[in-house]
Amino acid sequence: MNDVYIAYRREDRSFAERLANALQMSGLSVWWDRELEAGAGWRARIETELNESSCVIALWSAHSVGPDGEFVQDEAERAQARGVLLPVVIDKVKPPVGFGGKQTVDLSGWNGDLLDKNYSKVRAAAQGAAAGGAATTLTSTSRRLRLTAYAATALALFSGVMGFSNNVASVQKPVCKVGLIRACLCRPLGLGGVPTAKEDKAWAAAIGRTDGEGLRSYLASYPSGVYSTEAQARLAACRLSEAETWSPDVRLQPLIVPTSLKASRSEAAAKADALARSSEEAEFICGGYAQGEYRLTAASGQAQRWRCTPRDGGYSCGFDGQAVCKVQVRKAERVEQCKAPQATQNPSTPAAGGSHRAP
Repeated sequence: MNDVYIAYRREDRSFAERLANALQMSGLSVWWDRELEAGAGWRARIETELNESSCVIALWSAHSVGPDGEFVQDEAERAQARGVLLPVVIDKVKPPVGFGGKQTVDLSGWNGDLLDKNYSKVRAAAQGAAAGGAATTLTSTSRRLRLTAYAATALALFSGVMGFSNNVASVQKPVCKVGLIRACLCRPLGLGGVPTAKEDKAWAAAIGRTDGEGLRSYLASYPSGVYSTEAQARLAACRLSEAETWSPDVRLQPLIVPTSLKASRSEAAAKADALARSSEEAEFICGGYAQGEYRLTAASGQAQRWRCTPRDGGYSCGFDGQAVCKVQVRKAERVEQCKAPQATQNPSTPAAGGSHRAP
């Protein structure tokens, strides 16, 4: 029996997966029809999980509250009859008729943050249901204190009688499946395969990066952590690729423009003629940058020392200067790309997220 069953439309698959991952990081077992095998038994499997899960989270969205969401609404109705329904709104919509009286949690806009206030309500409600309570988002302070005291007492008994505090895995894991003990003591202490909040935060930071540095940092801090196996699998799936960028730059080369044999009417006109003639020479000099690691984008002449002489009632000019070569320079660096390993899905398998609910 799983702690949580997620009922949703296939259009909301990505949100359902985000929520499932977060709840699993919080120590809850989650079923959301992602791993259904092809065949005639998938309807029976859904029926079994729906009827046996401690908490059923219904995702109310623009897709599930309308006429196309009848399967989600049917699952929510069954859960409501059992007293295990936890409705969660993920769009700005109202719950369908018949569910308006049940308190909902608003997760619209939620990005997967494990410390989000509203997500914490969902997690707490699911943990309470897994411990044998109702799937409600409200627990009074006094009742929470009593439950915490109960959990502490139960854990103390296990510690004294069964060696819980000695980190006996065969004892810790089954004990830490009890929702109250898991939430109140196993999670804060990181016992029984339940990650601490600090480890959850480190893992969220690790998978939030596109390279493997976050994963390596997580493994350095938690070499035997709850997510260490997945971290190693993700690192094994990392690949190095070459990223190419082109950066603008300017290269300068010596340039000599000879004095023209043709006179211009004024000195200013003679200088303009020399600059115009320098462009062709600059393009020739800069031509070496039009290959290999460079791309030539523009070439021009720049005067530094003018040579102007009177000629035939006018002026002739030339100059010593530099060819200004505007280029792009290629830079290549190796980039590590890490993605979560993807399980191969049989194309005949009903798509996860409720494709079997589509008309």
